[in-house]
Amino acid sequence: ASGITPDPDEFNGLVADCCSSLARQIIGDGEGASHDIRIRVTGATSEDAALACGRAVAASNLLKCAISG
Repeated sequence: ASGITPDPDEFNGLVADCCSSLARQIIGDGEGASHDIRIRVTGATSEDAALACGRAVAASNLLKCAISG
């Protein structure tokens, strides 16, 4: 409509930022939610390995106790 073609990479980045912000807001509004934790895995051999590692950390009772007190 405007005749301007957006840069696909910039557009994708902005959509991802918007979705991430909305997801964090949904988490924050959740009943009983008192912490918002982000786990970043680096150095994994694959995306599947990183996902498995992140999920293992998130499920760890030691981490849950450290966060909740």
